[in-house]
Amino acid sequence: MQVKFLKVNESKSVFRMLNKALWVPGIILLLAYAWSSSSCATIGSPAGGGRDTLAPSVIRCDPPNLSVALSESGERLHSFDGSRVLLEFDEYYVLKNPSTQIYLSPPTEGELEFKQKGKKLYVRLPDSLKEATTYTLNFGSSLTDLTEGNVQNRFKYVFSTGTFIDSFLVQGMVVDAYTQKAKKNMTVALYEFPDSMTEQSFDSIPLQAKPSFIGITDEEGFFSVDFVRSGVYKLLSFDDKNSDLVYNPGSEAFAFSKESLVSDSLPRAFLRSSVEEQTPEMRKPSHVDWGKIQVPFSAPVRELQWFPPLEGDTAMKEFAVRINPAADTMSFFWDRHSLDSMRIPLSWNDTISDTAFIRMRNYDTLERMAFRLNVKPQLDPTDSLQLIAARPFRMLEPGITLRSRKDTTEHTVQGASGFKFSHPLGIGYTEPGISELEILPGQLEMLGGVLNPDTLILSWKMWKPQDYAELLIEAQAEGDSPMIFELMKKGKVIRRLPFRGHLSERMIHLPPGEYRLQILEDLDSNDRWTPADWEARRQAEKMFYYEEPITLKANWEVECVWRVQTEDFVFPVASPEEEPSPEE
Repeated sequence: MQVKFLKVNESKSVFRMLNKALWVPGIILLLAYAWSSSSCATIGSPAGGGRDTLAPSVIRCDPPNLSVALSESGERLHSFDGSRVLLEFDEYYVLKNPSTQIYLSPPTEGELEFKQKGKKLYVRLPDSLKEATTYTLNFGSSLTDLTEGNVQNRFKYVFSTGTFIDSFLVQGMVVDAYTQKAKKNMTVALYEFPDSMTEQSFDSIPLQAKPSFIGITDEEGFFSVDFVRSGVYKLLSFDDKNSDLVYNPGSEAFAFSKESLVSDSLPRAFLRSSVEEQTPEMRKPSHVDWGKIQVPFSAPVRELQWFPPLEGDTAMKEFAVRINPAADTMSFFWDRHSLDSMRIPLSWNDTISDTAFIRMRNYDTLERMAFRLNVKPQLDPTDSLQLIAARPFRMLEPGITLRSRKDTTEHTVQGASGFKFSHPLGIGYTEPGISELEILPGQLEMLGGVLNPDTLILSWKMWKPQDYAELLIEAQAEGDSPMIFELMKKGKVIRRLPFRGHLSERMIHLPPGEYRLQILEDLDSNDRWTPADWEARRQAEKMFYYEEPITLKANWEVECVWRVQTEDFVFPVASPEEEPSPEE
């Protein structure tokens, strides 16, 4: 029975909602703060005996919100000396994590100090405030009520040490470049970019100096850096793990905007965050088990070359190397040794060479090792059986016994010599059912001379052709950039197909279940997704995800049409006809 479904997907993106979510022109925001300057935007308490669902509201500010320190003639106003702010709330409140949630933009030297007294909060400001500067005291989610824990996450206190309040506003969103999930608590940094500065001279600024203005992303990845003075800025976002307001490559995720932001516009930015690839460094190698050395690296290694140990050892005749799936650990196996220490020359990523020095330890010889087959647990029609072990081994005797529900046969494994981590058995898909193989004691030898002491019996299933499903994928991408289609099941890649522009492929013999589809951009043609690079000013390669999982059932054929929209990665700018009203 063949059942066809046609699914058309326009690859809609959550980012298109930002037209409404972030349409807050600077003048509207400024008016809102001006209205609240005397009352600090109070919110009433609920009447009756129902549960309190309102967060604490500020009913008085001293000096008032949006205060300026000087009149146009230079006279000091509101008795504001730039050292202290008083906030009074409509109920008792709790101050949570002020050191991480409350921050001052632009950042200054010195720390904020807080003192709670009843419903009042006293904030002592650093004595390093600059003249003629607008400051925003952001409270994040630090303010909650005493009984229900309702969070007041909209309050900001704004003041100026000069004669006016700056009103430049930058808004946007930060997501993970690979998963496209929102990134919360990311520092969003604006750096002044005067005419005298070049792109090259700016390269080191985020790595050495604090930004001119900052913001923090919320739970949904949105940010708003407001009350910024007019000018031209560069925008960078990073996961400031050590709270130094400086970007640390390799240890902190980051994102950046390639275009400069100018204050005569309403900039909105969509940033895709990733962690830069770092040059792998060799960590301390060690002798971890009998006949096994591990050499760890600080980051994944693209290419690795190794050479025989420098010290001569007549006892060492065979050795093998394996790199783990994460590509950050090399395992070196050998048959036997008589050395107190070992040095292994290594070269990786075409440019780095070093020598691993290992002090040898005494381990008891391994008595046995585990074997398995490359089945899931069934053997697919397109696969053939392989015998796999965690250590290199060889087959001393190539003859094995095969059993099915119908008969028993003898089978000879071809090309079984040599120590390997897996050996093809030359057994493909035959009659559906359950089969098993038998390997006698002493037929398998681990590198080092250990033989399998017991009879090894391994079984596998073979499904009927009608037990499988088929998927016809039609993917159409804009342009002709190299891309890779991946069919995923339970987080693992099941099928992988490179293409340019258009992909049409019928995938057969797929086990029933739920699958997800993704496409990764491969602009550098290295057959993998590549994160951003600050020094090269290279954005992270794009990831596209089919919106819904695809369910495949036995003996079904599903046809999926996917139009990949690269506009998902351009921050939406509303046309005048599309812009919502302030009430929205």
